[in-house]
Amino acid sequence: MIDREKLINTLYKAIDEVNSILEGDKICKSMDTSLYGDLGVLDSLGLINLLAAIEEQIEKDFGITLLLLDDIDLSEDTNDFCTVSTLFEYIFLRLSSQEG
Repeated sequence: MIDREKLINTLYKAIDEVNSILEGDKICKSMDTSLYGDLGVLDSLGLINLLAAIEEQIEKDFGITLLLLDDIDLSEDTNDFCTVSTLFEYIFLRLSSQEG
């Protein structure tokens, strides 16, 4: 079973990495933070950078390869990536299904 707290910390490490290269608004490390969309702090390139950083951090922290960038279509509704919370739940479900 994936440890939820460990996964949250993994996401926050990836957010720290992306914040280090962002100009302007930074991503707040809060489950309520809007990432992408009308209220989000990230544009499409910023979201891609975040997903790549999360993939790397999951590999380091869990030893699991998870391909998030294959799942994204920026021309469609990206509800799974709108907030830290929805992104967390999406990743948690994906990792849990890979374990099973």
